[in-house]
Amino acid sequence: MLYAILASLATSLVGAAPTDFQLLFNPGPSFKCLTFTERSPQLGTFSTPYVDDSQCSMISGFNVANAPTFNYNWIKETLNPSDGPVVGGGGSPITLTLLNDAQGVGQCGTLQEVQVGYDFPGSAIRKMEPSDVQYDLSQYDQWIVSYDAFLHVPSLPDAEAQGCQGFNRKYLETDFIYFWAPCSGCVPVKNLISVIHYNPIHTNAALGPFQEDAGYRMQINGPPSLVPGQTTHVALDFRAILQKYSTELCHGGSIPMLPSLYSLQIVSSNVNTSSTIDISNVSLILRNNPDPGSSFPVPVFPAGTTPSYCPT
Repeated sequence: MLYAILASLATSLVGAAPTDFQLLFNPGPSFKCLTFTERSPQLGTFSTPYVDDSQCSMISGFNVANAPTFNYNWIKETLNPSDGPVVGGGGSPITLTLLNDAQGVGQCGTLQEVQVGYDFPGSAIRKMEPSDVQYDLSQYDQWIVSYDAFLHVPSLPDAEAQGCQGFNRKYLETDFIYFWAPCSGCVPVKNLISVIHYNPIHTNAALGPFQEDAGYRMQINGPPSLVPGQTTHVALDFRAILQKYSTELCHGGSIPMLPSLYSLQIVSSNVNTSSTIDISNVSLILRNNPDPGSSFPVPVFPAGTTPSYCPT
């Protein structure tokens, strides 16, 4: 009798439906609960943010007053928020356009980045109620980041053809930034996994692991790759990526203690180049009981080497 009960329980667990939890407020985004900040590449300064919080109250569970959930930067007054760069909202999908003109900043070699980002400790990332603490990502089998990206056909040649000799860059990358505890009671460390989906200039560049801001970063070329003039659906399981490169990220081959999301960013990173990329349908799903066939591509990079800078 006991065997029959255990066998039935095992069967029910194997066949359990996936349980999905959306970690982002305002995924998509689908509501006008946004912050726009203009960056001046010449001065290295930021303008006073323009805020559209007209639809924050429409977001289910949103209870952080006066804290817009979405950040977007643009370059050189390319967009004027009063002209209405955001179309949609009220539950309908919103498309945000990353306009990055690093060719026109007045000097060669200047790095410019524009991004859409969901960040903590702002109101963009859900926390557990009523304890108001971040979710422990290690409790979930998959951390699925997905979005749609449309890469416009470049209207300008890259800067090296216009007299800028030397290093240039044209990236679109997904940045998954997380906190983790090196030991019980230790000060949390901030790590970053960067997966580059568009890299037409340095396709064979050695990226890999390095130190950054007292934490550790893994930067890799990975699927899917963007093609100009097409919409690409990006879908990645960052738990699987972290597990593969755990050694390079100083976790000793395993998932670290108490990992929690600090920020999810989709970044256009340019040096001496220009690009225009539409971003929509951003999502971060935490999933248990994944379907056996629900695997996601993992970027290919030699794994298993402990960097010399990792703490002993």
